[in-house]
Amino acid sequence: MRLGMETRDRRRVVWGVLLISIGAALTLGQLGFAGVIPRYHWWPAILFVIGVVQMIAPERPKQFASGLSLILLSLWFFACIQHWYGLYYRTAWPLLLVIFGGEMILVAALERSGAARKQTEERHE
Repeated sequence: MRLGMETRDRRRVVWGVLLISIGAALTLGQLGFAGVIPRYHWWPAILFVIGVVQMIAPERPKQFASGLSLILLSLWFFACIQHWYGLYYRTAWPLLLVIFGGEMILVAALERSGAARKQTEERHE
């Protein structure tokens, strides 16, 4: 059991370092300090990809819901950057409440259905 926790912790550290590195590079690019990274508005695609990866093979219901939230969050950023449907950061923030509230409800529903499925399987054994 300890080995699994060490692997999970190592994965979290790697993801953390990766996200910090990408965030720092993108911030420098936005501020004009990093000539390598141009000022593009494609960065929410990173959140989209991370969300898809989390949804592909989730270990827990929370990972699936978190992946879906990241995808929706990336779409929110794209909408604000591109001003889809007249959305701007200052006018679109209530959608964040909808996204994260939906994540909480989805986690609860998935965990409940998983617990119900587990009880049904135990009764049939």
